[in-house]
Formats: sequence, structure tokens, C-alpha cells
Amino acid sequence: MEKRKFHILVVIVGILLIIGISYAYFTSDFTIENNPSSVTVTTATIDDVKLAVEGTLNFDDRDILPGHRNISAIKVTALSDNTIVEYNLIWKGINELETPLKYYVYRTTSEETPSISCIKTQSGNANFRKYFEECENNNFDNLGEIIYEGQIETTNVEKNFTLATNQVLKGNTNGNSVYYYVVLEFPNEEDNQNKDMNKKFDGVVTVEETEAKLADITINKIYTVDKTGKQTEVKKAPGEEEGYTLDKNQSSCENGTLDWDDDNYALKVSATETGTSCNLYFKKIPTSADVLENLGLSSKVNGTSPNFSKTACDSGCETTDKGLYKTQDDDGDTYYFRGSVTDNWVKFAEYYWRIIRINGDGTIRLIYSGKVGDEDNLTFPNSNRNNPAYVTGTGTQVTIDSSTKLAFNTNIDQNRYVGYMYGSSSGDYSTSHKNDSPSNIKTKLESWYSTNLENVSVGGKTAKDYIDEDAGFCGDRTPYNGSSDTASVDYTKGGTTTGTFYGGYFRLVTQKTPDLHCKRNTKSGATTLSEDNDLYTVNNSKKGNKAISKPVGLINADEVNFAGGRNGTNNQGYYLYTNFGYWTMSPFDFLSNFASVFFVDSTGWLGSNDVASTYSVRPVINLKADTKITFQDPNGENKGTYSNPYIVEGVD
Repeated sequence: MEKRKFHILVVIVGILLIIGISYAYFTSDFTIENNPSSVTVTTATIDDVKLAVEGTLNFDDRDILPGHRNISAIKVTALSDNTIVEYNLIWKGINELETPLKYYVYRTTSEETPSISCIKTQSGNANFRKYFEECENNNFDNLGEIIYEGQIETTNVEKNFTLATNQVLKGNTNGNSVYYYVVLEFPNEEDNQNKDMNKKFDGVVTVEETEAKLADITINKIYTVDKTGKQTEVKKAPGEEEGYTLDKNQSSCENGTLDWDDDNYALKVSATETGTSCNLYFKKIPTSADVLENLGLSSKVNGTSPNFSKTACDSGCETTDKGLYKTQDDDGDTYYFRGSVTDNWVKFAEYYWRIIRINGDGTIRLIYSGKVGDEDNLTFPNSNRNNPAYVTGTGTQVTIDSSTKLAFNTNIDQNRYVGYMYGSSSGDYSTSHKNDSPSNIKTKLESWYSTNLENVSVGGKTAKDYIDEDAGFCGDRTPYNGSSDTASVDYTKGGTTTGTFYGGYFRLVTQKTPDLHCKRNTKSGATTLSEDNDLYTVNNSKKGNKAISKPVGLINADEVNFAGGRNGTNNQGYYLYTNFGYWTMSPFDFLSNFASVFFVDSTGWLGSNDVASTYSVRPVINLKADTKITFQDPNGENKGTYSNPYIVEGVD
């Protein structure tokens, strides 16, 4: 038998595929039909997953004989944000050989170094000899089992052969990779293979998206969970207007994971195979009134509205306003503390805090009030820290840096520097008040948060697990064309060095009517809170400007006024007095080349100064609405006071 000679070449080209719809990931607005075990899926998306394939599949040995094998690797990488993609591994080419080539496919998650060594041999006698190869696999131990095997049939026209079907890969932003090791074999068959001499075999290996189809999802059961934890089985998922959200801790899917899109009130399921089944639990979103009840404060709400033109404490001030009051913010009813209250202390993440208010969305706004372990330097007299809020000590540790006071911004000579963030130098309001650059104080706050708070251990989790990212922090930069009652919003103001009074000045100095709404700045066409340029929120928030890196900020001047402080009047009796000055994040005005911001003075009044002045820093955070809170001593007296503060137990 004559020695066979032919050239076999398979080359993979570098490709980049944009994958469209896949069964493995869907977003759906859904309702349970008459059959409670089924779900109607209306949309399926896969967020522009990219598959990159690289490597070369070679079978290009010359003078090969029947029995010859070769191996090459192909690397497939999925680029996406935790999205699963399904694809097939395809060989596309021509095989003119009359003997089909066999193939074997292995898949691993790591790069390996397998090889195949072949020895040419013969059998028969002098009158009839058969030539072939005997091959041995090397370093195949880590390749695992063969996931697919088959043969590439004879064809004299270009054709696709599927080497592996329904491959699934979950991408990430850095790229998640798998490796395919493909063995090609020229089988050692009994019949004469001279017919294969000088025949063509070539092509490319690539990946191909699977046919678009909707997920096969079965919803076994749906439950609603009320605020007491009681579960009720229902036949239909509760609507958004009913005030529920998916409880991701209790909900689960077989053969997949789930997530919830609050923005679209939609379920997302990532599955590795069809036939996924899920049990869903929807928990009641706590309202501000629910949170107030959980804190045991419902009975303490005052029915009358305070006089905000005067300061407040329980004696020695202009009014005796003291306690808990209700007003509205952009999310609904908000409950705020005012005057010389002593029952709004919280111990959280190794620090003391005071509750400023329960926000309208049920989150709990806290202001920093000292480090646990440094009690002698806090703001209550050492002899009797619970009665009342007057300070006889130094109060030096009720700021994150007692040794160094900070400038709000280091530059003062343009309007833009009144901002917690600011834009570029321009006579145009919008340009100068963009959120391009951080203030000096923002940089300090976020650095402190990252180092001292974010990863502090709390109940088996870290502090950031309890901190809300949606409530935001209001730094109202609405420009007015004067300081009198007749002044009006004027967006021709606020640029470069134009004299400008800001919203806080107009409300608190001129009108003496504080307001906890923050959708005022409409220069960019904003009509809703989600578009507001001056509500500082993190990037993944559902509202605000999404401009800050960490969910930490400062108190604003309106909150100080609600708490009992007043512009230009001393008050050493309300709970925000600390015996030293500290910044708010509310702009005051720009006059005579000085950008000014509100601050709380060392005598307790709500004042203003240029942004290059130096004052102390008291961070403000918001606890999630479903935070479980109890007391340091649940059976003790004086609950919520310094000696028996609220403590955080967990998040539902």
C-alpha cells in the first residue's frame, strides 16, 4: 500500500461577536395566569454580551497516516455584566476526504498544556503492508471528560459542522473565559484509504449564537410577606403600586439565580439550562410611618407645627419646641427631631450618631456624633449625659478630625465653588454648576467613609450593607436675583462672578420657611426628583444626580432649621449644638468675590462663611428602611438615649 500524503489545515480566525437574545437571561413584566404554575414572559434581553474567540486549531501535519491525531486549543471569553450567554462551537469549511474525520471536544476553565505524540508503524508481510500511526495522549488529566464527539462528514462545498451545542458562559466586565481542546483524528480504518490522497480539508472554527428563544421558567409559588413577617400565598405577583419588592434572601430558582429590577419592577433570572423553576417572596416596603412604629416613636409625634422663625429647645431659647414632628419631603411624610431631644441616639459601626429624621422613603438619616470609646469628649456633660442637651465638655470628638478643620473648597472667587461639586469657569449657570469636580470636603468625607466606616463589621456583615444608596443629600444651588421677598429664580445668575443668592438663603434668611423637598433646580429641564442636579446620589441610585462615589454627605441648612437652629441666633440647647463650628452642604450666596456656604457656628447659630474658612466635619448617612433596630438594653429605661441608644441588628 502506498504511503498516504495530504495536507489537512484548520485555522481559526480572530472574531468578535455581538450576541443578541438568549434564553438564559430575561427581563419580564409578568403576571400569573389562570394556571399558577406558569408565568407569562413578555420580553427577553441579553444586554450586548460580547464573545471573543482566539487561538488556532491546527491539523496541518504532513505525511500523516491513518490513526494520526492532533490537538489544539480555542479560548472563548464572555464580556458582560453577570449575564449568561448560550452559543454553539462550529467548524465551517470543506472536507473532500472520503474518510470522515473524527473529533473530540474537552472544556476546562483553565489553560492546560495537553499534547499528542504519534509513532508511525506498519503491519503485514513483504507482499502486503499496511502503514498507520499509534498515538498517545499526554497531560490530558486536567481536561476532564469529553463533552462532545462526532465526525466531520465528506462535503465538497462549504458547510457548517456543529462541534459542541448549547454551551453556556456567564460573562463579567473583566471577561470570563473557558478553553476548548479539540482533538481531530484521521481514523485507522480497515479499508484502503488511498482514495484520500491529495484531497482538500480546511475551514475555520468559530462560535455562533443559539436561536433566540424565551426562557422556560416555571413559578412554583408566590408569597407576600407583611411587615410582621407573616407569609401569604397569592396567585398573582403584587403590583408596584401595592408597595412590595422582591425579597431576594428568601426567593430562589432551581438551576439559576434571580435578581430584581426596582426601576422597571421586573424579575431577572439567570439560568444555566431551561426548565428553571422559582419560588418568589415579595416583602412589604416599609413606609416612614412603619419605621417610626418599629422605633417605638409613633406616640411621640407632635400635632402642631413649630415656629421656624425662632430657635428651639426646652428652656432658655425663643420657643420650647422639643420632640418629634412631621412634614413632607419628595418621598412623602418625614419625621424630624427638634430642640433639646435626648432620645435620638444610635450606636452603629463603632460610632455614635443622632437621628436627624426618618426620610419619606423610610430610610433613617443619621449625623455623626463621636467614636465609641471616647465618651468623655462627646457633647453631653460627663455628670449627666442624658439631661438635657447642654454641653459643658469640649465636644472635640463629634467631628471626624478634631485636630484639623477643613475648608469646604480651597477657592472662593467664583460662584461654582459654593457647590459640593462644581463645573468649569463660565458665565453660564449650567456649565459652572455641573458636577465635574469634587469639593475639598467631599474628597475628605469619602476618604473617611472608605477607611473608617464602609467595611466595619456589623452583625456579621459590613456597615455598607446597612447604608442606603438612594436617599441622597441635598445641596440646593437654585440661583435667585436678590435677597428680598420679591426675589425670584434667575438662571442668568450663578455664572463666574455674578452676584447670586441661593435657595437656602431665600428660604431660611428671607422667608424663614425651611423645606425638605429637593427638586428645585430645574435649569436642565428637570421635572422630577430623578433628574435633579442638586440631590447628590451614588451612581446606581434610582434618583438624583448620581455624581458621588460613596453614600455619605453632610446635613443641609434646612435640616438644621427644622432641628431648632436659626440664622443669626445663638442656641446652645438643641441637639445639633456641639461647642464648635461645622459645615452644612447648603450654598448661601456669592457676593464681593466670596463664595459662601451655611455652617453651624460654635455658639449654635446657623450662619455662613466663605468656603475657604475652616470648620469641622460631621458625616451624614442613611440607614436602609428595612434595618432592624433595637436598644442596647431592651429592658432598660431611657430608650434611645446616650446611655441606652438604638443599635442596629440587621437588615431584613
